[in-house]
Amino acid sequence: MNLIKQHAARRLVRHLALGATLATTVVVSSCRGLDPTFSCTDQAEALAVELAKVGYLRDTVPTFAPYAMAMVLSEQGLNEMLTTSLGGVGDVPNFDIILNIGPGEISFVPVGTPELTLEHVAGCETCIRMYTKFDLNVLLGDMGIINGIGDFTIAVPLELKIYDNTSYLVARFDELIFEPEDFNMSVEGIDLNDIKAIKEYLQTLVFRQIRDGIGEVLVVQFDPWSIGDEKVVLAAREVFVNPEEKTLVLGIATNLDVAQGAGVETKVGLEADQKMRVTFHAELIEAMAQRMLEEGYIPRHYNENGDPDPNGLITATIDGMTTKSSAEATIDTTFRVWQTDPEQYCGYATVEMPLFLRIIDGGLGVQPGEIKVTGGEGIGKVIADNNELVEENKDVVNEFRTALAEQVGITVNYSELRLDGAVLAITTNEVSTDANGVHVDMDFDIIPSN
Repeated sequence: MNLIKQHAARRLVRHLALGATLATTVVVSSCRGLDPTFSCTDQAEALAVELAKVGYLRDTVPTFAPYAMAMVLSEQGLNEMLTTSLGGVGDVPNFDIILNIGPGEISFVPVGTPELTLEHVAGCETCIRMYTKFDLNVLLGDMGIINGIGDFTIAVPLELKIYDNTSYLVARFDELIFEPEDFNMSVEGIDLNDIKAIKEYLQTLVFRQIRDGIGEVLVVQFDPWSIGDEKVVLAAREVFVNPEEKTLVLGIATNLDVAQGAGVETKVGLEADQKMRVTFHAELIEAMAQRMLEEGYIPRHYNENGDPDPNGLITATIDGMTTKSSAEATIDTTFRVWQTDPEQYCGYATVEMPLFLRIIDGGLGVQPGEIKVTGGEGIGKVIADNNELVEENKDVVNEFRTALAEQVGITVNYSELRLDGAVLAITTNEVSTDANGVHVDMDFDIIPSN
């Protein structure tokens, strides 16, 4: 390599290692030789094309699959959420029903906590079943109290409602479904199932009371994510009940520019002790990073001292972010560092860098790995042939990769969901990656909201 090219390479490498750009004071000649890839005009035009392709937002949020993100709730987790919304934190839901029948009354008092199950319900793809045991007390004037027992099962449709990009998963008790065989009761040894008229009368009164008395109940609320300038929308759009897997999955869509067809699995199971999982497609994480570059939360331009500068002529662009199955959860990131200063050699270097996902203090942390120059054009090609120049500067703080890791961490962390009068305090238990994206397994405690 001649001396001029060597000095130019050292200059861009030092910009590179500081956000994939490091500072230097080396001055080089404006002579570019015969290689057309060193042309600053051509490289500036190529960079403009790259910048025009990324970072924009769609006008609307899709309402259909595939979904770039999904939230998975286990049967246990769903039970805890709905039980809390029905009865309050730490309380058993009050389903007591008192029916007046002329001179007397009948009371139904639930025994224990209602049990929710994720089962197939004919004609209702988004229904859950609720099973309840009850004590039956019949007061007939001077005849005293007749004691009995019973149980019933109802199917409750789930529905998503969206207002101002806040998504509400609600249980529609006002539209509950029941079958006569799902209502059983007996009093002092008499099976009222054998007395059809009485059974039909009582079950109609009970289910009408539940419809009118409980109505519509919030299961969980998804507030807009506070990311960047808060223009990014991530909203739950569809409910999937998986009876075989015993999970409920919410398909979550976005107005980010996610590649068509980039979707995560919505028919998925969880381990027995897991309450919740959130899955992000790698394309969603990349689109979020591209948007944060556009909004300036990840510096895109740098000056000759390696400092973030909107007027700087050193520019970083993201080429791709992919995931795979590996022992350590990793997002493999490729980006380019461009030099378009007309007083210098121009071009770009292609850089690879892993982002390691790790559990830190109950949350998810993202730590950038070492960078490796793998290719490029113009001056970037000179650097790619001389990786030892990167090694010479590896101890210098890297602005770009630190900011990128921080924003990815914000993207894949979701620490709080709301119930009716309570919040879920979420802790992260495990994180893994495969070819489809990042999977974050979580637990939660339910605490009263102020």
